[in-house]
Amino acid sequence: MDNESLSSSELSMSRPYTYSILDENKQEIRLLAILPGTFGTDIRVSLETKAFAQDSGLIFEALSYTWGSPTNPIEILVEGSSETATLKVTQNLAEALPYLRYEDRPRIVWIDAICVNQHDLAERSSQVKRMADIYSSASRVVVWLGPESDDSALGISCCEKVSSHITVDWNLQTISPRSEKDLNWADKDQNPPFLESEIIALSNLFHRDWFSRLWIWQVHLAPNIMVLCGSRSTSWATIQDTVGSIYLKPRSQSFSNLMSRSHQGLLYDLCRGPREFVFEQLIEITKFSLCSDPRDRLYALFSLLKDEEKELAIVPNYSKTPAETFRDFTRHYIQCKKELQFLSTIEVHDEKPMDPSWVPDWSKLRVTKAFETLMASGLSAAPATFEGDGVLKVVGVTIGIIDKAEAFRLPTPDSPKSSMLDYASELQGITQATKLGPLLLSNAQKLGEFCRVLLGNNFSQLYVPASPNYPRVEDIKRFLKDLLSINLENFGEASKNVMETWKDSLERYCYNRSLVKCTNGAIGLAPKCAQPGDKLVVLLGCDTAMALRPCGSAIHQVLGDASYDGMDGSAFPGPLPENFRLVFLDEKTGKFDPEDPRLKKVQLPSGWRKSRYTYGGEELLFVRDGNDEETWCDPRLSVEALESQGVELESYTILMVLTQVNKELHKGAQN
Repeated sequence: MDNESLSSSELSMSRPYTYSILDENKQEIRLLAILPGTFGTDIRVSLETKAFAQDSGLIFEALSYTWGSPTNPIEILVEGSSETATLKVTQNLAEALPYLRYEDRPRIVWIDAICVNQHDLAERSSQVKRMADIYSSASRVVVWLGPESDDSALGISCCEKVSSHITVDWNLQTISPRSEKDLNWADKDQNPPFLESEIIALSNLFHRDWFSRLWIWQVHLAPNIMVLCGSRSTSWATIQDTVGSIYLKPRSQSFSNLMSRSHQGLLYDLCRGPREFVFEQLIEITKFSLCSDPRDRLYALFSLLKDEEKELAIVPNYSKTPAETFRDFTRHYIQCKKELQFLSTIEVHDEKPMDPSWVPDWSKLRVTKAFETLMASGLSAAPATFEGDGVLKVVGVTIGIIDKAEAFRLPTPDSPKSSMLDYASELQGITQATKLGPLLLSNAQKLGEFCRVLLGNNFSQLYVPASPNYPRVEDIKRFLKDLLSINLENFGEASKNVMETWKDSLERYCYNRSLVKCTNGAIGLAPKCAQPGDKLVVLLGCDTAMALRPCGSAIHQVLGDASYDGMDGSAFPGPLPENFRLVFLDEKTGKFDPEDPRLKKVQLPSGWRKSRYTYGGEELLFVRDGNDEETWCDPRLSVEALESQGVELESYTILMVLTQVNKELHKGAQN
């Protein structure tokens, strides 16, 4: 449809549509009626204001689609009680409306771009708060992938073929056959039986813009989802089964060549849905999803929060800048959760970072991947305080001051795979640059520390029983000792096979980071921008270590997350007993202990008691007498309790970004 499809008389007589004001007290929304007509005729719609509540009985569908470019919009006719007006919509939406229209009756739909006055910032902010209820109250959400293409029908047919043979359990991440004759389809050791033409059609289908957008995650709130591509439709469950089959079974080389690893991960996380993820995990798994407004990096995820995290949502306000929004949310998050884990999402880029430096900049793609299975500060709360809008004061301990820092030079995860020889050469080179080679060859304990650091402290022995999905430290130690001792011309197939088993870990944790050695001998991973004089610290209330840059007068800049050997809370109550693994698994018994074994003999502060309950396993809460305050955080890890146990804590004032003046201060501090 284009403007020429509207009669010149109608266009000349019509005026731009004027939105009425919604009554916030009545929780009003607008619903769009796509008026009946045959395919190819002018699109005519009407808008009606309705009082909305989840139990209001309104019957409507919601559309999930890609807005597309705002340039060259298309005008549609909006019919009113007295006259017809025109409303401009994007070309993507104009393409969808003819496929949504019924021939014999109106179709009632909620479409954000039309039902919300996008030019009214106050209304836009108010309606965004209501999107979760709108999607969950809709009788159905229609996913519009776009018009038909040469092979879109083949792609959907292929999805339906796969789903007719298998089903995916996203909780257990398993594939099950629908009948005994479908066993081969569910066998994880067999490649999906796709023809080359089907692989191409599937790749084209899953590369449609819809899959890469952030707001589409709202579909997980809907009770019923239909996927529409041109005139061909299928169920969302069919799409999920196909993506799960592709991801959980070995991917053929043809499919891998057509789809990047990041896009495969994006599809997998999207189909798996938010599930039980906490908010910082939602930020991580949606980082490759696109949105036109940086503030939506937060607003789009608020409706996906678990019930116990609903309080984290701040009121959307599009009159505030992205920097103000990020600052307000980070401060609110720290005050609500009493933790600093969001600091680990900060990543300093070459361009100017956020100011103040304790605020993550979610408008930029985070390049590094988050560290996993870490508990650097134990089950501690964050004794964080704010002074004004820009000063954050935190407490922790310094693990070490960086003496040498050398950035890894690894290929990007989406680049063509380099040879194992390239990775071996990089490991040799970085140990030589940091002068660690001789020490690692002569000191088995240091070699083990180095291996655990390279693996991001996520290795097989952490799990009871030992997980085959993660590399074994002993295997890597033997390999690295041999590697550091040989000429790479003698790097044989056996060594390549060993490296293949842990190359993914190397890419995950070392890419875009630096290997650092501290003045006290500690080895770690730090942000790529780390340099001598920076600190590795563990802050109370933060699961990862952090890299801070001293800027004079006890003021620091946040550089990003870091890791070192011993990210199990030993910075405060000391090392775990030898037979314990994270998270408090007893290797001898194979049982999980909800209490930190290092603190069992430490008396709780006055006024606190333990409370145990069972929810899929035994859990431990701490309760403060008098107000029955419950918390996961162990009060024996408070500042007062730790100091009474003889732990020497430090205070850090985090304020600024590294301006030229601060660079001079930092240079002076090093000298």
